[in-house]
Amino acid sequence: MSKTIYEPKPRYEVQQGEPEYTLTGPREIYWSFEKAFVLEKDALSYADRHAEDHEFVRVIDREA
Repeated sequence: MSKTIYEPKPRYEVQQGEPEYTLTGPREIYWSFEKAFVLEKDALSYADRHAEDHEFVRVIDREA
């Protein structure tokens, strides 16, 4: 039987935003969790690909 010695926690979170529109444009953006990553470069790559289909995408550093 194996024992887990170290398991990294996901530090970077990719979120997708859904805007609430008014007559003058987006009034407020509601952010929802998409996916979490250990490495920043992986989170940024995923966010870039996800931004091709969605207008609002951001990467959050959970430890900052």
